[in-house]
Amino acid sequence: MAESGFDPHFILDATVWLNFAKADIEDDLVRAFAGRLCAGSVMVNQELLRRPRASGRAGQPFVLQGVTVLDMNGDERSEYGALKSRFPGLGSGEREALVLAKSRHLTLATDDGLARATFTERFPSVKLTTTEELLFESVTKGYVARDSADRILRLTHRKR
Repeated sequence: MAESGFDPHFILDATVWLNFAKADIEDDLVRAFAGRLCAGSVMVNQELLRRPRASGRAGQPFVLQGVTVLDMNGDERSEYGALKSRFPGLGSGEREALVLAKSRHLTLATDDGLARATFTERFPSVKLTTTEELLFESVTKGYVARDSADRILRLTHRKR
């Protein structure tokens, strides 16, 4: 995932953030990637903050402390609008994450299958990662316990 000697900054879409939230360990994700996590303001406001928690902290708001919330600039907003007609199957959060990843050279963390396939085919310069890859690095660094990582993988129906 990370090149030798290079710590990329990540922009998370809702699929990845919610996977960590399912196991109540999004705080561990933030610690593992301190200063390197970003989220788009569209995703945060339209998808994350409006979605009820489906975890042990049900009813509590998501805490985004330690995550840089990015607003799109004018050029990014124009590209965001253009992507809506070119890729109608992508949600607003995926479109925003793609635009921000492209323009700001961020690694895009998504588990959305359509988004990953579209981005890989149409935008090969955008680096992608998944919940599983972030978990591996988090466990390796000692920020997430192995049993918590296994719980997320079970909750998201991932096979290893």
